[in-house]
Amino acid sequence: MLPVSWVHRGIHRSSTFDHSLDKTTMILPGVVASIVLVVQYSLALAFALAGVVAGVQFRRALQDTFDALFILMAIGTGIAAGVEALEVAAVMTVFFCYATLYVCRFGDGFESDYMAERKERKRLLKARQHPADADPDTEPP
Repeated sequence: MLPVSWVHRGIHRSSTFDHSLDKTTMILPGVVASIVLVVQYSLALAFALAGVVAGVQFRRALQDTFDALFILMAIGTGIAAGVEALEVAAVMTVFFCYATLYVCRFGDGFESDYMAERKERKRLLKARQHPADADPDTEPP
């Protein structure tokens, strides 16, 4: 999960972003793997776990809906580790990191930090070239 955490941190470089999800993605797979090892061969324990999970409410909303993928990735990696399919976890991690970086770099329905920075640079460049066309609400650079 370390590469996944690095990707998450790289995508959200802004200082206002809460990086607690980075820590969560590092710890969650171990917790899930432990649960899978305990529940592995018991249907009764599996249903008990489902009941407990259904009762748990998250008190904090995710800042970005894209972050839900990071949580699902952490859970998937934990499940793969719990059933001793480490090759699946490694392939899933590599694919997820590359796919996430590709989507964030080139966009796919959401505006990543990269795209927002690119738009801001274009706007500033245009404002410098044509000061008369600049937005009156913004201060000149």
